Amino acid sequence: MLAVAQLYASEVPQLPCPDGTDLLQVFWCPFEKHGEEHQLNVHLRWRDSKEVREVVTDQPAPEVVGRDELVPTPCTLAPEEIVEYPYLFTLDTALQERIADWEGPEDEEGPQYIYDLSTAPGWKVGGYTAWPLTGPTDVRCTCGAETAPLLTVDKREWDPATTSWVPLEDRDSMGRMFANVPTGVSPGRGQLTVAVCSRDILHPHKLITQ
Repeated sequence: MLAVAQLYASEVPQLPCPDGTDLLQVFWCPFEKHGEEHQLNVHLRWRDSKEVREVVTDQPAPEVVGRDELVPTPCTLAPEEIVEYPYLFTLDTALQERIADWEGPEDEEGPQYIYDLSTAPGWKVGGYTAWPLTGPTDVRCTCGAETAPLLTVDKREWDPATTSWVPLEDRDSMGRMFANVPTGVSPGRGQLTVAVCSRDILHPHKLITQ
């Protein structure tokens, strides 16, 4: 298993930690197509940071991987709190029509809901799920409860259509090649969301690929 992310509640206040924990460690196997659903094998480990006594700075390099895009480039995080809104096609039709009226004609310059306000690209905790490939799907826990996004892993932090979401720390270097792909990771179809049970976060998680 490879270390993918390590998040502290002190740095990410929205992290929904189970009682007695304040640290989330995310691991996955660098080979895809596990199990009947042919997905990544993702492991979540919730911990109390005070019990982490020995910090491993150098991650063991795997000898064989399924794809290089499943091996993250080591980097540090600079968490930034944002406000985003639900994916357009999860809204009721009347609200979609109101948004279309607000946006105006397609050839008119101005903010666009789906690019500038809804489902920010990049790595994020919480927020909403984008459904550009499959359309909105009702993803439920094995207990029947609704699930909510815990962590989204994206191949890009932004693209030419979503530059309004460029992180503050990258504004001065956004024109540099590969500035929008700092981790070098591209899971599944490019975006992977780890969704957790809204009733009990310790229930088995679900994976959403888009």
